[in-house]
Amino acid sequence: MTAWKPLVPGVVNPDLIYAMRKIGQPETRVTSWQNDIYQVVAREHEGGIVHLSIKRHDRGKARDWRHLQQIKNEVCGPEREGMEIYPAESRLVDGANEYHLWVLPENMKLTDQIGFREGVVPTDDQIDRFNEAGHKGRQEPWQDGLTTGRNPHTPYMTAEQEAQINDAIPTKPEAGDFGWCPCGAPLDEGGTCIRQPECWARKGT
Repeated sequence: MTAWKPLVPGVVNPDLIYAMRKIGQPETRVTSWQNDIYQVVAREHEGGIVHLSIKRHDRGKARDWRHLQQIKNEVCGPEREGMEIYPAESRLVDGANEYHLWVLPENMKLTDQIGFREGVVPTDDQIDRFNEAGHKGRQEPWQDGLTTGRNPHTPYMTAEQEAQINDAIPTKPEAGDFGWCPCGAPLDEGGTCIRQPECWARKGT
């Protein structure tokens, strides 16, 4: 895996400048950014919301969440919150391999009903331990150069949280074991969840 290369300012497409003028948005509110993989156009709307339009140079699919978070951080700032919208089908836009984030103004946060109230991010050592154990909480190792999840704002997982996860989520069963319960725990030889009688999936059965 090659290292992430930071975004650098680019040149806004003149056709986009023309289109923005036609709909009444000044080109001074449009900036362009790029690295070896992505091209990003940032458009600031009234009220400070920034619309990020993200696509790969090769126009391929782009679904690496950490890359999208990194782009948001580099263009708008690590402590600004953004969102990707899964719209009503009646206003769906799906014409290209292009991805859109809407970033809120500084100091504005999503409500308590959206997102997690507290963050938690495993360290490299914790990721290695989860992955080596075949844990259901296993995680992709961090790509060199990415600063998302690896910066002064990062809420790193504590040893206590790691222990709670290990206790609550079993590791992957070895070959020859007897399958999984819907609750995520292994089944014993008789097909019974090892969490009985606490298993929520089998209560009442």
